[in-house]
Amino acid sequence: MRSLRLLIALLLFPLLGFAWSGGGHYTSTAVTYLYLKKNSPATINKVLEILKYHPWYNGKRWNYPMEELIGENRKMGLFLLASMYPDDAKDSAVLVGPGMTEWHFDYYPFVPAGNAVTGTGPAKPNAEDKITELLQKIKTEPNGKQRAIDLCWLIHLIEDVHQPLHVSSLFDKAHPTGDVGGTQTWVIPMPHQQAQTLHSYWDGLIMGSLKLSGNYAKNLLADPKYQLDKLPELKKNTTPNAWIKNEGVLAAREVVYIDGRINGTKKSPTEVPQSYYGSCMTYAERSIVLAGIRVANELSKALK
Repeated sequence: MRSLRLLIALLLFPLLGFAWSGGGHYTSTAVTYLYLKKNSPATINKVLEILKYHPWYNGKRWNYPMEELIGENRKMGLFLLASMYPDDAKDSAVLVGPGMTEWHFDYYPFVPAGNAVTGTGPAKPNAEDKITELLQKIKTEPNGKQRAIDLCWLIHLIEDVHQPLHVSSLFDKAHPTGDVGGTQTWVIPMPHQQAQTLHSYWDGLIMGSLKLSGNYAKNLLADPKYQLDKLPELKKNTTPNAWIKNEGVLAAREVVYIDGRINGTKKSPTEVPQSYYGSCMTYAERSIVLAGIRVANELSKALK
């Protein structure tokens, strides 16, 4: 019976743990959990109590993946699954309604020098608007089910805006109407490898799973580079707008698109420099830590 249930779980969750959408969110949320455990354990209990009202709390969508998790790992696992709810529920018109897809993004235009095009954006609704709304709504929402869903969205969206291609789009001669967060810019990651979209390249940077993301997060939080005194952004950028403009948009220009040199099309993809993976991973891991700590801090304030 256990093997049958695990098989069903794999069929229900074919992508979990194999992409940024799983690995990135899982690892960032594991940072949140571990940071709260050290700095505000009462907030963990408040989050767990809220999630008991979630429509998936006692259902197969969350129970099967957590079947082999026990004790502390089970508590963390619930946090991790909650962070992925907005993506996992995309196939449900009841749970994710019209317009919600746009909540995941906040595209500010990047127009490299020498391009006679005009960038547009961000559109409405967008991630920044929803984060700002949810930070207030989560404090007083009287409906238990809705509050649990809102909590999942809040965690997810704060993490989303720490991925540079969720907050910026390239506008140039090859992409005059924008590359939609790198989904229409193509790259060759390494010589002789198959071309892929820039967004999918970034999606694959942070790997993780319900079982492994906790250890990954522990290692990140133990790294000297990610101690609080080495993260001045936490004090400097304290609003969603600052996270997006001062970090994500800047990183998109300098790290992701390298001032417009990463601009390939499907017919003519860009072969990325040899150093590209290292610089992207350096930014991605730092951003994962920042996102996790910020989620922890925002939840502690909102649920006090």
